[in-house]
Amino acid sequence: MSQSKFSGGEVKKTRIVWNNQEGFTLLIQSQDHPGLCYCQTVINGTVYMSKQYIPMITDKAPQNALQLNISDQIYSLVGHSFSLHCSVEDLNKVQRVLSWIYPGSKLHGKEVTKGNETHHQSTLEVTNTTLDYTGQYVCILTYMFVEDGEMKYIKHQAKTSVNVLEKPLILLRSNTTRTIEVLKDQLSVKIKVEMEAYPAPETQWLKDNGVILSKQIRYLQQSQGKTFTLTIHELKREDAGLYVFWARACGNGITVTQNISFYLQVYEPPQVEGGLTVKDITYPLRSKQTLLCSAFGVPMPDIFWQWKPGSCENETGNHFPQSDGWWAQKNSGNVNGAVPNVWLSFQGSENKTLSTMEIYNAQFSGCYRCVSHNYLGNDSFGFAFYVTDVPSGLNIHLRDSGPMRVVEGDPLNLECAANKHLFSTPRWFLREEVLHTNFTETSREGDYSLISQLDFAMAQQVHGGVYECEARSCLTGILHRTNFTLIVQSEQFMFLYRIEKPDRVPDQNQNLTGLFLSPTQHMHQVLSYVVNNFLKYRAAYCSWPHLSMMKNHSKILGSGSSPKSNRFLLVTHTTCLSFVLVRPQHFEISCCMYFLATSLNG
Repeated sequence: MSQSKFSGGEVKKTRIVWNNQEGFTLLIQSQDHPGLCYCQTVINGTVYMSKQYIPMITDKAPQNALQLNISDQIYSLVGHSFSLHCSVEDLNKVQRVLSWIYPGSKLHGKEVTKGNETHHQSTLEVTNTTLDYTGQYVCILTYMFVEDGEMKYIKHQAKTSVNVLEKPLILLRSNTTRTIEVLKDQLSVKIKVEMEAYPAPETQWLKDNGVILSKQIRYLQQSQGKTFTLTIHELKREDAGLYVFWARACGNGITVTQNISFYLQVYEPPQVEGGLTVKDITYPLRSKQTLLCSAFGVPMPDIFWQWKPGSCENETGNHFPQSDGWWAQKNSGNVNGAVPNVWLSFQGSENKTLSTMEIYNAQFSGCYRCVSHNYLGNDSFGFAFYVTDVPSGLNIHLRDSGPMRVVEGDPLNLECAANKHLFSTPRWFLREEVLHTNFTETSREGDYSLISQLDFAMAQQVHGGVYECEARSCLTGILHRTNFTLIVQSEQFMFLYRIEKPDRVPDQNQNLTGLFLSPTQHMHQVLSYVVNNFLKYRAAYCSWPHLSMMKNHSKILGSGSSPKSNRFLLVTHTTCLSFVLVRPQHFEISCCMYFLATSLNG
């Protein structure tokens, strides 16, 4: 079976499709078979022919069958050339024509049209352009077909705009806001720029006037068509700054540059820098201390201090429970009623706030907490501030005594003191020989210390030696031990000076017996000198002596400070006992005067 056109020629088999239900279908209608058609078949040598048919158009040209190679506007520089291509494919029409409409009568474009049965193309080439060539260029497809025995015409068109420029063109725009606000550690942020440019420009991304290199891992640069994108991953504090998209185009000896800028603001919740805050946790009683607290954040955070009396267990560092009892202070200046004996000051720069707390008379132990705040949140750092009268934390000393010595026979009182906030109650380790003597051991809590006390009624030689006590640290649980060497000094007798003449002092083993002075001698100078030197000589191991002056075996009482009614003045100082002769003319040369010095030991 075959299909033939009316003129007797056969239709090429590649152009027809047979279906036993639909019959023959002409895939392509062309001028090769414009007229009537009929079907013919041969069975057993007999030829059979159908009636004659007029081919019918079953499809109309799709709207998108016509295509321009450039659908958007194009640019060209004066004196340059450009070309436009218009094409149409697979149209089942008898005739089709491609034509151009372009601006102005002076345009001399060259149209080149070529095609085949399935593809038809027309090219418009324009050279040596001028400004008059700017305008709209339209490609028109005209095709004809027969429908209901009538010839009909349908036109489709595709158009574009051409801009002829005197100098290169760069147009930048962006839907991204010029100030971009992000949070620290945000996964990513994108900066997009749309660019219209001719000729093709050179482009770069800059940050703070420095070129962003493509090898920087967290900065990804992409371009697709007219869209240029910079993506920043895992945002950090240092990513904040000024970002610039820069483009430069050259043509006709002219260079044009354009840029568009964005400011990236990386916001950050406040963070207290605890390492600068405190160096120790114990501070000497009544000392002056300065505490520092610095915090960084964007925007710049505010700082206020909190204080809580007592122990700071589980309430130091950056993580602590939000318990009650905290007193807050926000304002600069002297703090009354909140944090005791404190002066606050603040200063800020580059998103960093520094607060200084001056404690000018440390008397109160407690917890201090520095709290920084901005609208993104809070951060805190707490630390202990323990006032102590035991600088070393654990110490043994003689109560009410300076040097670590005691005279045999004197009362002996030893104390082991530990900082009450850092240690448990101390306990003694005594030698066997000490344990066999009479003593009492007591413990008490002072304002700043825990004290364990040993009391001996009378110091003996056996009490001399090394004493040890220990206490357990409340912070680490480690036992700390300290020792102390006690010297028990045997009794020593004191000797007074004997004066042969008023202007010199004899050896220390002489006394004042037999001292005779004339009324003309400066007795008050002599006696003052004697007593001064005697006190300087006194044994360091002896108890402080009591001095008195005797006349004819009778004690001379202090007579006050009125020289008119008294013959003698007895003046006692911390370092000397002065005997002053107020009226030398009444002095009896025959009298015997001497010093009497006594102590607990003789």
